[in-house]
Amino acid sequence: MASTPEGGETGSVAVLFSPARTRLVLSGELDDAVEQELTTAVLECRAAAAPVDVDVRTVAFIDSTGAAHLAQLAQSLPVRVIQPPDSVRFLLTVTGLAAQVEILEDCPAFPE
Repeated sequence: MASTPEGGETGSVAVLFSPARTRLVLSGELDDAVEQELTTAVLECRAAAAPVDVDVRTVAFIDSTGAAHLAQLAQSLPVRVIQPPDSVRFLLTVTGLAAQVEILEDCPAFPE
């Protein structure tokens, strides 16, 4: 991850696939700098058509665009959010996403 001009870490987006689940791994600061990566990742998750675990354990910041992508994902697939930090948990609550996703306090093993 690279540093942003404000001193934070640029976000990163990765998608892992298994026959049973998809894992969307998000980290750092998720803002307009990673919007295209996030858009592509959400499309890949939707195309896989498997339930999605969103790993946000190391997310430092997520903007409204990132929240909108999570909402799109939750509207089309079952979504579990893994160990959200307080800032992400707050975002999920104020946007109403907490009622649309399952919040996991433990990180499940990723199926092979």
